[in-house]
Amino acid sequence: MKKVEAIWLAGALLTYEKFIEKENIKIEDLYFKQSEIVKKAEEINKDKIPPALASSHCVANASGSIYNYLVAGDFNDSIKRRLSYYGEFNNQKERPALNREITVTTIMGQKKIAELYEFIEGKFTHFILTNPIEVFDCQAIFTFLKEYAGKEYRAIERAEEEIIDDLKRIKEAGQIAVAELEKLANICRARFGFKKFGRSAWLDVSGRRTREYLWRQMKKPGHADCKSSLSFFAEKDEKNEFRLRISIELAIDNSDQQDYKRHHQLLNRPLKKGLCYVIDSNDRFLTTDNNDVVKEKVKNGSYQKVQISFILTETDIKKMTIVVKRY
Repeated sequence: MKKVEAIWLAGALLTYEKFIEKENIKIEDLYFKQSEIVKKAEEINKDKIPPALASSHCVANASGSIYNYLVAGDFNDSIKRRLSYYGEFNNQKERPALNREITVTTIMGQKKIAELYEFIEGKFTHFILTNPIEVFDCQAIFTFLKEYAGKEYRAIERAEEEIIDDLKRIKEAGQIAVAELEKLANICRARFGFKKFGRSAWLDVSGRRTREYLWRQMKKPGHADCKSSLSFFAEKDEKNEFRLRISIELAIDNSDQQDYKRHHQLLNRPLKKGLCYVIDSNDRFLTTDNNDVVKEKVKNGSYQKVQISFILTETDIKKMTIVVKRY
């Protein structure tokens, strides 16, 4: 068995046994210390397991992630890990393809891998998706953007000693911010059936600079090729004030005129109360133009792209506690 596979199996066994041991289980009971996961993996594999597998390489929301086997805790307990539930990352690298007939030792005796798969797909996933309550901390996202947006970054292991502490702070804040955005995406998936598309990241594509805004795309199953998506943005507005924006977005890259035409068919529907038009051409700005005016400006080329959006400003968010329930 590969070492990364042993990490997943360790997480699965710890989770399975916790369900058996604990009568009134809580979601926090399903987060385990990295050292606990590594120790269990070493027992399974009869070999030393690199701690980095449990700290980053097998952790979906960690910098340096390769596999989506585990998920880091939130900012209050970010050093702990839980097992990914079934479909949490669109079934992409969520678990290894182990021989389903292999048996492993548990506190309930020998169990086949197939039985563990069934437990994770059923009881464990149902528990995660139906258990409240998680407080969405949007301020953690804004804090990251305010303090670190656009800053230079480099891999900590290759950095000069005098800047390592600063880099660690940036990394931790970035991981926390992305994890908060992922909370909304997970609920959108569970309640409305959208799937995550691509990855949300706090570093730009170069890996050498932090992003100016955070973005998470969601798409309906079977529509991966559609250029439009439901997207969450954490960003500055035209007045340099921070906001959370949920929009119907069109990816400009590789979009042709037919993609734009299809995207703007949404303008044929009346704008519902609470929604607004955000114009994304050379600059991004909120418009008070009515539906007819917006359609005309799209037609004559004044507006390149229009996003139907719902916006919460930082001021709005400070007045509320957003409690996220898993459906």
